[in-house]
Amino acid sequence: MKGSIRVLLLALLLVFLLTPVSEAGDECAMTLEKQILPGKISVVYDGIEYHFYARTLFKLQFNKINNSYVLLHVKPLVTPIELQLSYECFIQWGDFPANILQVGAEGGTFGLGTETGYAEK
Repeated sequence: MKGSIRVLLLALLLVFLLTPVSEAGDECAMTLEKQILPGKISVVYDGIEYHFYARTLFKLQFNKINNSYVLLHVKPLVTPIELQLSYECFIQWGDFPANILQVGAEGGTFGLGTETGYAEK
């Protein structure tokens, strides 16, 4: 009897421990914040791999609007010495051509058409 209770408790423990790992892929549509270093980096959000190229450090925030659009907030992380009027970040996903995201020091928000490859401010 004691052995069967231990096996049952162990099975329940395994179910609780493995459930969050298996559902992690479904949680991609939640808000995702990421910092990208200068150079090239890839970020996966909601099953789509976005490729970024930047010459400065940026903070990104992804938010899903619906199945066709993602809201992306891009903000340069610079010191007052590095302050410029505008900053550029290139983004590309799928088989679509790259888009240039141009923002000021305060950052900018873009709607990404995940099915069209279009980025609009």
